[in-house]
Amino acid sequence: SAGGGGDFLRNGSLSMTGQLQAINGSSLVPSYTFANDTDTGMYQAGTNTLAFSTSGQERFRMDSAGFAAFGSSVPVDTLQLTKPAQNTLQLPLRLQNSDTNNSGSATGIGFKVSSSTLDDYYKAGIAFERTNTFGRGKLRFMMENGVDTSNVDYSDTKMTIDATGSVGIGTTTPYSGTQLHVTGGAIAAGSIGSGTGN
Repeated sequence: SAGGGGDFLRNGSLSMTGQLQAINGSSLVPSYTFANDTDTGMYQAGTNTLAFSTSGQERFRMDSAGFAAFGSSVPVDTLQLTKPAQNTLQLPLRLQNSDTNNSGSATGIGFKVSSSTLDDYYKAGIAFERTNTFGRGKLRFMMENGVDTSNVDYSDTKMTIDATGSVGIGTTTPYSGTQLHVTGGAIAAGSIGSGTGN
């Protein structure tokens, strides 16, 4: 350590009194690596930029602004997920609940706009609830409007899309075979018609 003193002993009997410094490194030769896997580890990808690699390839990077990216060397926001270009559906973010109960088990995301650092004020959410075998279920869109710190839950569901594609607004059990089931009335600003269409 430049400017530091002390010995680095594996039994921890002496502490370092300065910084433990390493070379900048690269994805192929990380600064901090492993004896039997030297192309996997952590290194400095640039000034104030930290990166991790496996098999000699950069996998994760955090820049000077605190922006982080998986699969990209140019983070543009707090978290960015990028997969290699493929002419097919890609799911770079996957959320899983390992429970196999066919009633109530769900996974999803919550939305919060508040300075609170506690588990509160999550007033909106999108969740996929398992309701049948083989992981089948319904997608719930939830909004909580209480003038309090409470979080969104199932009772706040405003719109539901079931496994067959039927959409329910104001109901979590849209009529089977219908494309749209509205409970509570609806207003159309334009015309509503029927027909085969194109």
